[in-house]
Amino acid sequence: MKIVRYLWILLCLLCYASVLISPRIFPFGALLGYAIPVIVVISLFILLISRKLWSLIIPIASIPFTVATFQFSTPTPPSEDSFTVLSFNAKLFRRPGSYREFSTEMIEWTAADTADIKVIPEHSTDDRWATIDVNKRIGDHGYNAFSVSAPIDDNDHNLGSAIFSRFPSAQKGTVFTDSTSVSMTIFEDVVIGKDTVRIYNVHLASMRLAGVQLTGRFSKLRTICNRLMAGAVMHSSQVDTIVAHIEECRYPYIICGDFNETPYSYSYWCMRRLGTDAFIDEGIGFGFTFESLHPLARIDYQFVSDEIVVETIDVEKHMRLSDHLPLRGRYRVSK
Repeated sequence: MKIVRYLWILLCLLCYASVLISPRIFPFGALLGYAIPVIVVISLFILLISRKLWSLIIPIASIPFTVATFQFSTPTPPSEDSFTVLSFNAKLFRRPGSYREFSTEMIEWTAADTADIKVIPEHSTDDRWATIDVNKRIGDHGYNAFSVSAPIDDNDHNLGSAIFSRFPSAQKGTVFTDSTSVSMTIFEDVVIGKDTVRIYNVHLASMRLAGVQLTGRFSKLRTICNRLMAGAVMHSSQVDTIVAHIEECRYPYIICGDFNETPYSYSYWCMRRLGTDAFIDEGIGFGFTFESLHPLARIDYQFVSDEIVVETIDVEKHMRLSDHLPLRGRYRVSK
């Protein structure tokens, strides 16, 4: 029985340690991370049943993952100098399940939203038709548009990412792009009162799980595992590029976007070393943001540097036009 106990503890600690090891060194670690939520639940059950001192080891080691999964917070009243940031993967403003048909309802919702800054991964705009000239439609509500088109073939509708802001822009640029997809990271320095804040829009590469349609459970499982590991390797490279760029930033910053990674991954914990996950400061509940392949996933985040105070962070659960739910954060720069 002791051997089983030791093996269980060792396996759990290995899964927990996997988030600290780059997938480029240990690709299988990306799969171990997906087991962490299950381990947390089982370890709590074992603690309730056994009530032994050894059974505390894994629940205590689970605390960082537990707080990244579920939070209790009380709303903070807005301060005079606070500002709001909306981050929303708009899925290229297409209707659910369609690549060709635009969702005018989603475009209108995004344009009419009152957040001071809007961060849109998987953005699309085309000034040849008024209904899908997203940049102009949002701009008509008082926003400056900064959008970057992905360097891919046949990019008629300028697929890429965008940042819209009511504040003056000091500088803007691109951290990286991908020649095979709309994955990219861009940034803009916005002047808020006397402060300059850098806004990052991050969109890490898709895992491409939706296209898995193989027959046979083993073949499908193997393909999914291979894609998860390959995606984690790609993400680790992209995150290293982002980290290097942010480490050179001399302003307070907010990192928003679709990371295509859960809080039990190497990429997530790399970002945690750069800043606070706003959800951990002021989140409520589980904070799930993705409802396509699995309804219990949090892959969209807003991270902030030490100079940024998180007042609130909410998931817009009523907005169901995309399989990603929008995140809305309210912040202020600490004095």
